Amino acid sequence: MKYEAVIGLEVHVKLKTNTKLFCSCRNEFGKKPNTLVCPVCTGMPGTLPRLNKEAVNLAIKAGLGLNCKISKFSRFDRKNYYYPDLPKGYQTTQYEMPLCTDGYIDIGGRKIGIERIHLEEDAGKLIHEGDKTYVDFNRSGVPLVEIVSRPDIGSGEEAALYLKKLRGILLFTGVSDCKINEGSMRVDVNVSVRPKGSSLFGAKTEIKNINSFQFTQEAIEYEIKRHMELYEEGNTPQSETRRYDEKSKKTYAMRTKEDSSLYMYLPDTEFVPLYISEEEVDELRKKMPLLPEEREKIYVNDYGLTDFDCENILQEVHFATCFEEAAKLSKDAKNTANLLISHVFSLLDSDKVVRIKPSRLAEVSNLMTDEVINSSTAKKLLEKLWEEDFDVETYVKENELFQINDKDVLSKFIEEAAEENKKIVDDYKKGKKKALKALTGIVMAKAKGRANPKLLNTLINEMLG
Repeated sequence: MKYEAVIGLEVHVKLKTNTKLFCSCRNEFGKKPNTLVCPVCTGMPGTLPRLNKEAVNLAIKAGLGLNCKISKFSRFDRKNYYYPDLPKGYQTTQYEMPLCTDGYIDIGGRKIGIERIHLEEDAGKLIHEGDKTYVDFNRSGVPLVEIVSRPDIGSGEEAALYLKKLRGILLFTGVSDCKINEGSMRVDVNVSVRPKGSSLFGAKTEIKNINSFQFTQEAIEYEIKRHMELYEEGNTPQSETRRYDEKSKKTYAMRTKEDSSLYMYLPDTEFVPLYISEEEVDELRKKMPLLPEEREKIYVNDYGLTDFDCENILQEVHFATCFEEAAKLSKDAKNTANLLISHVFSLLDSDKVVRIKPSRLAEVSNLMTDEVINSSTAKKLLEKLWEEDFDVETYVKENELFQINDKDVLSKFIEEAAEENKKIVDDYKKGKKKALKALTGIVMAKAKGRANPKLLNTLINEMLG
């Protein structure tokens, strides 16, 4: 029998606010345990929570970026369950009346529906050391949005594409930093399998807290295969929550799946319903930046970039900003993109901060376009600019880094190299392609890396061909 997968994703995203959702504690990662806490976010009796307006605005921006309807009225609810890192004994979230509904993400011309986006607070974190467990409440009360897709995804690969597109939208709208390694973006996957063409849903399993797009794809692919094998054996998958083990590349059962009724959702009486006016939404809409998809069209149509270029530059907002500012000053934006991707990105540290001014990148690109310097010199200049800032043209003049375009000078270097390396020349004449590369390298060394590569290649072929 042929089967098809039905997949939905629930993505928890930490909002990029200065403070927590209901108190003034800092929203920061990596601080000493229990140093970013107060009576509100640790659930002390008698406290008065106060809603963070910026968190609401960021949630609305997420909704606008994902083509959602913004609800004029929404409400906070209490999701009741006990866990050691949930100090109040319930989570403040939105259940019946979410802030955003009915959106979509376009994946290659196919729309993946967004059922809802709702605001909620994060729980704390359990730290297991030996036979003891400690609780860090720094994360308790951090503002999140949960973005729930419709079950429109059909494969692990499509899920990964959806997540990459989602991450780009959230980054460029400023909603979140989406640092998966810091837990700013966590994925829960719901998977079921049914006979191909059926309108009924199969038994569903959930895979919790996956922190990588690749692992999400692998977990889905494993789970689809597991479901199909069970059906072929005459069995039905259990409705349960599972986890994915990256080493074995398998999922394992954690617990039976909870029904939403077990959480006993109740309206949170500490908050009045949230009213969002059309004027407020319009004001936020006016401030929305260009999204990755819109930028990609400009890059391709105006700058002549390839899909590969766009994918690399649009990984991070500051990559795009650097390119766009440099492109405005460049004579050849495509060459600027090549330098950024090939050379500048190779210098990045783990923080992914570009330490070269866009104007300097443009200066290097323009000198290369004008054939004042070659690609080898451009690479060296960018490495130097990574360590210190300087005027590029002045530096090139002072250090005599000009490209050698003189045929006579280059011909002399070729003759010397050929005389000193007769075996390489013989290999070249016998048609060995590697010999040309070896000879070119020798001549380039004689020219101290400053030879015009195109002219050099032409002259070698003419002289030795």
